[in-house]
Amino acid sequence: MEIELKEKKKFKIIQNIIPVIKVYKALLLIKPEQIAARKAHAEGDYAKEQEIIRTACTKWARYLMKVFGATVDVEGYENLPEKGPVVFVANHQGYGDIPVLYSVLDKFQFGFLAKTDLSHIPGYSAWMLDFHTLFLERGNSREALKTINEAVELLNNGFSILVFPEGTRSHGNPMRAFKKGSLKLATKAGVPVVPITLSNTYTYFESQGYFKGNHAKMIIHKPIETKDLSRHEQNELPETTFWIVRDALNKFEPQPERPLGEEETEE
Repeated sequence: MEIELKEKKKFKIIQNIIPVIKVYKALLLIKPEQIAARKAHAEGDYAKEQEIIRTACTKWARYLMKVFGATVDVEGYENLPEKGPVVFVANHQGYGDIPVLYSVLDKFQFGFLAKTDLSHIPGYSAWMLDFHTLFLERGNSREALKTINEAVELLNNGFSILVFPEGTRSHGNPMRAFKKGSLKLATKAGVPVVPITLSNTYTYFESQGYFKGNHAKMIIHKPIETKDLSRHEQNELPETTFWIVRDALNKFEPQPERPLGEEETEE
């Protein structure tokens, strides 16, 4: 039995029954940490909250990677700063990106910017909110600015954030251009940007329409300091970061000479 997804891929219901049970079991495993994080946040103990979130997300991700038999080769772990806050910037191939990133970036707590569509997933929407995921509404500039300001406030309070500047999953197709203004949260807060290249994560789900393990690759690049960037350099930061990520991806997955522009990225 299959149903058509918005992105014209098939979600195979029968094959996903057991995988979805595993995905929700992972959520139940970190329920105590979710409650503890809420308590720490209410008390204004951000350092404690960050540590709880870091521990919980690492546990959640490594459980999923183990039960699905997913593996990842990591290059450049030594490039990670000793501490946050930072803005992680990665290409976005599929749903597998999140557990891969959480399993590897174990030194950091981080939430991420996500489309509002994900705010409707039963159970997971509450988890994402508690662990400081911010939801972006496409086409609403006023709400987008509000979300960016919320992200800057989080960064100022010591929380790190993950951004996928392509704006959507590539499903293993060529990388899309990074959206202009996508890294304003980093320049406004004056925190480092850490570019990350992900390869083959789309094979965890998107390539076949059901969850399964596979082997991915990840490269962590050297941080880009944003504090002393000129206005021009700030404006060029998304493109600068794009080429760092894309040139590394080209080693694993050949990319076209000309990146897909924003006018070509709409689903």
